Amino acid sequence: MPFCAQRIAALYAAQPMSTSSVGRRWLTAGLLVLALGVGARAMMRTHDSVVAAPIAHPTSSTALPMAEPDADSQPADRTPDKPPCELVLRKVTDALRNEGDLSRDEQNTLFTLALQGVTAAAWQAKDCPVRLFETLKKEMTCALSTQVVAAGLFAGDRFEASWQAQLLDGATPRCQEPLIVAAQTSSKTSASIVKTLLKWSKRSVAEDGKMLAWLALGSHERIARKTAQHQLVKLIDHEIAGELAHAKDQHRIDLLEAAGNGPCTACLPHILAASSDGDPHTRRAALGALRFVDDKAHVERVCRAVTQDNTPTVREHLAWALRWSEKHAATRVACLEKAAREDSESLVRMSAAGSLTYLSGDVQSAYDAILGLRDDAPDDVQRAVIEHLHVSDGPTKPAVAPRLDNLRAGMK
Repeated sequence: MPFCAQRIAALYAAQPMSTSSVGRRWLTAGLLVLALGVGARAMMRTHDSVVAAPIAHPTSSTALPMAEPDADSQPADRTPDKPPCELVLRKVTDALRNEGDLSRDEQNTLFTLALQGVTAAAWQAKDCPVRLFETLKKEMTCALSTQVVAAGLFAGDRFEASWQAQLLDGATPRCQEPLIVAAQTSSKTSASIVKTLLKWSKRSVAEDGKMLAWLALGSHERIARKTAQHQLVKLIDHEIAGELAHAKDQHRIDLLEAAGNGPCTACLPHILAASSDGDPHTRRAALGALRFVDDKAHVERVCRAVTQDNTPTVREHLAWALRWSEKHAATRVACLEKAAREDSESLVRMSAAGSLTYLSGDVQSAYDAILGLRDDAPDDVQRAVIEHLHVSDGPTKPAVAPRLDNLRAGMK
C-alpha cells in the first residue's frame, strides 16, 4: 500500500488518544477513521481516548474504498471512479462553504474526494493540486468541512509542504484547531511546518490547540524519520522530551501520546517511568507509546501488560498497539492470541483479534492464529475472524505477503 494511504489508515484508524476532552466538532473529524488503518501517528481525540497512529487509532474504523494510484505508473485509461479536477474542485468548494455538521459518511466521502483531487485527478490536470490549495485558502470557513478537506489534501503526496506551511502559518485563531488536526494526516513535513506547530504548542489561544499541536509534532517527527530529515527529528525529539520532563497530570498524558507518535527516542526514560504509574490513563499512554520501539524487552513489557494489567481499557489499547510492527512477531502473536481467547472483556478480545488480522497479511503465524481462533475462541472473536476470512486468502507465501486492504479496517 502506498505510504500516504498507510499513514492515513494509521492516523485515522489508529492512534492513541488521551482522556481529556476536545471540542466535539474536532473530535468528529478525528473519528474520520479511514479504513486503511496502519501504523501509528496521528491523534484525534474522543472524550474517552485519543486515536493515535504509525499511523493508527483504537476505536473503530469504517471500511472506505480508497486507493491511491502508484505515482510511477500512469494508467492509460481513466476509470469512472476517478473524477476529473473540475468536478473535484466544484464539490470541494461547495463543501467548504457548508458551515454545518457532517455525517460520518459525508466526512469519509469528502476526505476521499479531496485526496483524489491531489492524486487521481492530478493525472488529468497537472495543476489540480495547486488549484485545490488555492480553493481551500480562499473558501475555508474553519468549520468541520475545512478540517476534512485539509486532511485529505495534506495526505496527498502531490500537495506541497510549502502550501501546508502557508495555511498553518497564516491561520486565524479560529482555524488553528481544524488545521492542526488535519496536519496529523500529512504526507510531508518541513522546517516551516514544524516551526509553526512548535509555536502553537506553546502559544495557542486554546489549551486544546496546544495539545493538538504536540500530538501533530509527534506525527511530523515520524514523517521526518521516514524521509531522513535528521535535523527535524532531532529538534522535535528534543522539544517533546524537554516538555515531558516536567509535565504533570493530563499534559503529561498528552505528551506521552505525542512521544509515541514519533517515536521520541529521547523520551524513552520518561515513558518507562510512566509505564508503571498507578494512574491507568498515564500507564495506558506510556505503554502505548512503545508501539514503534522494536526492542524485544519493550515488546515483552507491552505483552505482559496486555495479559496482566488490571484495567481493561489499558489491555485493550495495548492489544491495539501491538499491531504496528512485525518485529519479534512470535512474541506479539503469542500474547495477542492469549488475549483473544482468554480475556474476560470483549473489548480486549476484539482488539487482540483485530491486531492478529491486521498482522496476518504479512505474518504467517498471525494468520495461523486466526485460523485457530475461527474454530476455538469465544463467540464474538469467532464471528469476527470468520468475517475476516471471508474476504482474505491470507499470506501469499509464509511471512512475506502484500498487505491486504481489508485488514486496514481492523475489527473494532
